[in-house]
Amino acid sequence: MVDKTWARSSIYFTRNIGNCLGDVVPDDVACVLSTVHLAEIGDIVGIWLHPDASDDARLPARVRAGDAALIKILAAQEETAISVMTLNPVWVGPIPRAHIDAIHKVIGFREADGRMWMWERLITKGAA
Repeated sequence: MVDKTWARSSIYFTRNIGNCLGDVVPDDVACVLSTVHLAEIGDIVGIWLHPDASDDARLPARVRAGDAALIKILAAQEETAISVMTLNPVWVGPIPRAHIDAIHKVIGFREADGRMWMWERLITKGAA
């Protein structure tokens, strides 16, 4: 789950809360998501659910309310559902497309010291 903390037209930051992706996306790291990059199988994605689409009590209340996204690995895409994967514990499960408001690709991470990892390169705050 993430908490949406900053947004711009096509790129926004969210803070990962939880450890379902283990060391790949540590708890409390800021994720950089894009609304324009195409999410493909194997990508880490933020999944925004329709606020009224899911009454699954296992989901955090903020996700059910549409105030936070799920950060998962996209495992499959089909016409009526997507499958997502977690690593801690290892699990793959479906989410009906009817419950999904948006799927945005995670394109990088921002560490507490301000460094940003994007597209396999380190971008430091203030660098040209």
